[in-house]
Amino acid sequence: MNSINHKAITKGLKNIYLHNSYIRNKRVKLRCDGHTNLIGGNGRGKTSMLNLLPIFAGISPESMVQKAGNKSSFLDFYLPNLQSMIVYEYLGQQGMCCVVMYRHQNGTKLIYRFVQGRAEETFFAPQFDELFAKNMQVNEIIHELQLNNIKISKQIETILDYRAILHNDKERFARDKSLRILAADYAMCDRQYTLRHLGELTRVPMSQVDLINKFKSMLVDAYLQDENAVVGDKGLTHTANLNLIEDMRSLQEFIKASSQLEKGTQLRANVIQTYQQLFKVKLQAHTLTEQFIEDERELQQEHDTYLLKYEQDYDALQTTITNLATQLHSKQGERTAVKNQIEHINRQEQEYQQLNIDRMISEYHDLPVYQVKVQEEQAQLQRLEASAKDIVDSHDQHLRQIREETSREKGLWEQKKEDIHHQQIELLKQQSLDEEMLRADQQEELGELSNRQELALETINENIQQAHRSVGEAGAYTYDELQHLDLNKKLLKQQKQQISEHLCKHTPLKENLEAHKKQVHDALMALEKHKNLLDKEQKQEQKLREQLNNESSLISFLRTHPNESWKQNIGKLINPVLLLRKGLNPKWETDELNQNSFYGLHLELDKLSLPQEADTLEDLKKRIEQQALRCSQYQADQTMLERKTNTAKEELKCLEIELSVSEQELNNLNKKSQELDAAQERIEKDIRLNINERKERAAQLLQDAEQQQKSLIQQHKSAKNDLQQLQEKARDAIKAKYQLKDTQLQQQVKQIEDNIRQTIKQSDDKIAELLRAKDRALQAEGVDTQQLKCAKQRLTDAQQQFERVNGYIGRINAYHKWVEVELSQRTKLHDQLKMIQEAIEYLEKEHADIEKALQQLDKEKSEHNRQYQATLKIIHRKSQQLEHLLKRLEPSMQDFTELESEFAIDEVEKPLDFDWYLNHGQEQLSQLVDLRQQSLKLHTLVKQILSLAQGNGLEQYWSNQMLDSRYQVDSLPYMLQAMTVLGKMLEHEIPSKINATIVAYQSLGIVFQNHYESLKRFQRKVSRVSDDLSSNINTHNPFSSLSDIEIRLEATINKFGYLTDLESFVNKFNSDVNELPNESVIASLENAIKALHNSNVESHDLKTMVEMSICFRENTRLVKVRNDRDLAEASSTGLSRLVILLIFTGLIRHLCADESVAIHLPIDELGQIDSANSIKLLELMQQQQVYLVCAQPQMSEEIGRSFQYKYNIDKDKGISQFVVKSKIQQNPLLVAGSYVE
Repeated sequence: MNSINHKAITKGLKNIYLHNSYIRNKRVKLRCDGHTNLIGGNGRGKTSMLNLLPIFAGISPESMVQKAGNKSSFLDFYLPNLQSMIVYEYLGQQGMCCVVMYRHQNGTKLIYRFVQGRAEETFFAPQFDELFAKNMQVNEIIHELQLNNIKISKQIETILDYRAILHNDKERFARDKSLRILAADYAMCDRQYTLRHLGELTRVPMSQVDLINKFKSMLVDAYLQDENAVVGDKGLTHTANLNLIEDMRSLQEFIKASSQLEKGTQLRANVIQTYQQLFKVKLQAHTLTEQFIEDERELQQEHDTYLLKYEQDYDALQTTITNLATQLHSKQGERTAVKNQIEHINRQEQEYQQLNIDRMISEYHDLPVYQVKVQEEQAQLQRLEASAKDIVDSHDQHLRQIREETSREKGLWEQKKEDIHHQQIELLKQQSLDEEMLRADQQEELGELSNRQELALETINENIQQAHRSVGEAGAYTYDELQHLDLNKKLLKQQKQQISEHLCKHTPLKENLEAHKKQVHDALMALEKHKNLLDKEQKQEQKLREQLNNESSLISFLRTHPNESWKQNIGKLINPVLLLRKGLNPKWETDELNQNSFYGLHLELDKLSLPQEADTLEDLKKRIEQQALRCSQYQADQTMLERKTNTAKEELKCLEIELSVSEQELNNLNKKSQELDAAQERIEKDIRLNINERKERAAQLLQDAEQQQKSLIQQHKSAKNDLQQLQEKARDAIKAKYQLKDTQLQQQVKQIEDNIRQTIKQSDDKIAELLRAKDRALQAEGVDTQQLKCAKQRLTDAQQQFERVNGYIGRINAYHKWVEVELSQRTKLHDQLKMIQEAIEYLEKEHADIEKALQQLDKEKSEHNRQYQATLKIIHRKSQQLEHLLKRLEPSMQDFTELESEFAIDEVEKPLDFDWYLNHGQEQLSQLVDLRQQSLKLHTLVKQILSLAQGNGLEQYWSNQMLDSRYQVDSLPYMLQAMTVLGKMLEHEIPSKINATIVAYQSLGIVFQNHYESLKRFQRKVSRVSDDLSSNINTHNPFSSLSDIEIRLEATINKFGYLTDLESFVNKFNSDVNELPNESVIASLENAIKALHNSNVESHDLKTMVEMSICFRENTRLVKVRNDRDLAEASSTGLSRLVILLIFTGLIRHLCADESVAIHLPIDELGQIDSANSIKLLELMQQQQVYLVCAQPQMSEEIGRSFQYKYNIDKDKGISQFVVKSKIQQNPLLVAGSYVE
């Protein structure tokens, strides 16, 4: 068959399209309807592409991603957004189809859909390009396809449903019939076939680890899946089976001991009597509670009244204090204000005195004189300057010239000074650089010194650490000390054990003594009660005899009448007391006994009974005989109780003697224990002394080491100081060097500044010479210059004096106003201050008195509160004690509510003494505890008997029956009810339990028999499958170096060790099935159950119950492989992998029977197999309709010719065709494009 025709009829996967998948922002196409090779560097996406094949075949996407490099999830890696999709194009039984995988709108789950038609005719048809250009979501694109009449399946949300449709899995169709309809359109194989194992066939070859185990799992799933009857527990080791064994063994033991269930004692009377006392205590408690509440209410009322009065008094005093404080504060404020005014006046007076205000006033009065003087001086100066104006102007012009020249020369010198300043800055920079370099060198030198010192200190530190360890070890016990201490502890423990054992005997003896005391007390009480009952019965007998011998009474008269019809009327209506009265002189007036009347009153008397006083003499005699018999019985019971009481007293005396001897022995044991305790203390004291000595020695060693450390540290410190001094000298030398240069520059600056001063001096000299020339010129003109100077100076002095005196006017006016307004008030303010001070003293005295009154009020309140709290505390204490008693009473009395109707309590009186009442209540509670202990012993007896049948449900049945009991579990009424339930169990439940046990045993035996037959059948099938597999593999083996390839499957049932025990029981079960088994059969059943349990059968599955090995002959060497390690060591890596691939190729068509479906087998790193074997393998796969898809970093030209499709994979660039290098093609390039086919 040629390849073209072969391709035309071959169903299966054709192309894979990735749209914006793990190759981001690209759409790529991988054609794979033939052998396909994926080439690319490590981590570029080859394995990620291979993983898509098992995912298409139905393997869970998440499981594949986890194997592919720790990806977070399939969705996040392969479908990063709602626009991402993976489209598989395949040929199915109905033609070309597609499977699209995309994200659900919620973004959290994967969706599958099947589409009829090719991908490029549906999703990627040209008319839909605009949808992708708009970056629409996949679900929106699918909606558009449906609107264009493209057939698309419903939304598939589970991998199981998707796999069932693609594989035509008929088993899953039974659960969901809609899947059958989809499979008819989209299944990849014909209807009569199924591809159920396709997923595992594509997943297992990719495994790098645990390959053999996964291969075995695939074979078991394929060939032995129908044998699930042999796996799982199936109830074989269930706890109920062991319980059934215990049931069968314990039922007869239970029946033997069940006679003891009839035991019981009558504790009812004592319980009722005690409860009556406790009920009375409870009623008294309620009375006392109400009294305490009333006392507390009255006390609180008195307290509230006092507090109200206290608050009123306190508020009044507090108001007075507040008013006084307000007044005092006001007066103090007034005093402060007055003092401030006086001080202000005094300060002002001192300030005016310091200003010499009187002199200022005097000078101001002479102000016109000063003004006239200024005018005269101005006139004089004008007359002197009028004749020399030209000379003065000429002089001013020369003066300006001199000053300009001086300014230019000074600017030149300043520029030179600025240049030197820049030189100084550069010098400082250079100095900083040199100092920084020196500092770095010195730091390195210091670091080297520190390293040497640290090395020297390490030895000392190790010694210190050793000394520290010695100190720590010194605190631990030595071996001899521990041995001595343990020996004494052992002796002490043995002594304590003896004391404990003796206490175990002594405590029950003591409890037994207390119980006997209680028993004697109870016996005396019962005897006294019995005497009272006997006396009551004897009185009743005497009363009956009096009725028998009552002559001349009304009843004796009535009995004499020949007609007894009087019993039906008079006998029912007359007062029974009158029947026994004498002296009534009865007689018959008329004979009306047959009428239902009494003195003319007609009644219906049929519903009335005849009083016993009107009974006949025969009936009365019978009652007397019965009463006499009861009295005789009570007399006999009383005699028996007296004997029991005497016996109990004798037993009590013996127990007291035995207890005394036991206490003496216990004292001796305690004395010896105290001696051992003292010895223990001495030993521990000696050990502590030894430890202290060891610690002192170790501490001395530690101190010496630390002293050495301190000395070395001091030496290191000295060395570091010496080095630092040398470094300081070096730094000083650099500073001195630059200081010299700086000094030279500063001298130049100083010289320039001298030149500037010289220039200024020369300018001043010129100006002075000019002034002198001016004076000479003025003198030549006849102007007296000295007179002119004097005139100017006099004018200046006159003007200054006038302005100074003229400025006094403000202060003089203020002074006059101050004298008039403020100074005149000083005397009045002093008087006002004295009056305010007197008022303040009075208010302070009143305030102190009120404060004392408030303190006295608080003291009285404290005393009242103390008394109130003391009284309230007493009431609360009594209430708490009463509440505590009630809390103890309440649980104890809940069980006896049904007994309240059996007695009546008169109105209770309030107890006179509260402490006696508490003690009485405690005593009654203790007595109730004793009664409950007796009930508990009875309950324990019942439980012990029922425990013989533990696990058979009888004890649980009894407990369930008692759940609804209205009595407390440890009470006597509860025990009486329990005895009734147990009696019914002996009649009904126990026989029913025996029959149910036989039925359960029969059912279990049948289960074990069926399981045994299933195991034998499973062994035979495993052997048959093993033979079939080996024959299928060797049919197509083109490799001469590999022969005799076998897959050996072996059932591991015999290795689990339970088959023999199971067979033993099944053989015995056949003869004993219809009756309760004997001990031999029960033991056999128990052995089988335990053997199954020990083999952990509940965890077994088909995979653990089968072992697989692969055998083959490499040339002449026989190789056996049981696991991956054997596979790796058996031969070369390539040959071992070749064997696995050969086995898979041989099994594919056996597992996927539809030969028209091509199977894709993904392999990672085919390069481990040599070229010749690889080509043979590819040819063999081609014959079997198997397409190999492999991934490898490189590919040789020889192997490349066997692959129909070759691609470069790069997750950043996309997919492109792989072009094999040749001599003709000088510059091979990868052909890139949107699609590669």
